[in-house]
Amino acid sequence: MNWLDISIVVVLAWGTRYGWRQGLARELCHTGAALAALVLAWRYASPLAEASARYVALSPAVARFALFCGLLLGVTLLGHCVSSYVERLVVRLHPGLDRWGGGVLGAVKCLLVVTALVVASARLPWAAAQAAVGQSALALHLLSVAPVLYEGIRTILPAAPGAL
Repeated sequence: MNWLDISIVVVLAWGTRYGWRQGLARELCHTGAALAALVLAWRYASPLAEASARYVALSPAVARFALFCGLLLGVTLLGHCVSSYVERLVVRLHPGLDRWGGGVLGAVKCLLVVTALVVASARLPWAAAQAAVGQSALALHLLSVAPVLYEGIRTILPAAPGAL
């Protein structure tokens, strides 16, 4: 077990604890809002930028970027507002399930982020990063799972023409 394996375990433990403290209802709302925000911003920033070009004196690239950020922020904030109401309902029904489910979801979220970071570091033209990934048993396992995750993401978020 090298330093990268230990780092991965620490990040997963932190994500599990954070998710457990937040609870399943809040974690689901926040995660769902973030994913919905990314998908909506990705799909609709370019068409909205083109439609608003005659009303706003901005370059198309700046308009796309501003609309992408605005949609991302707006939908995420809406999800955070809804999460407090959903949390009250779920905690009343089953508080234990809310905590444990939040822990599992927190671990899964951190696992996805760690997988993305491991894939990115394995692709870097930096010998030290590639050596660390090559010597880490957990990182090699995450690299073997990455193609399946990538295909799942491609089905959810297809390439949008003219997107950022």
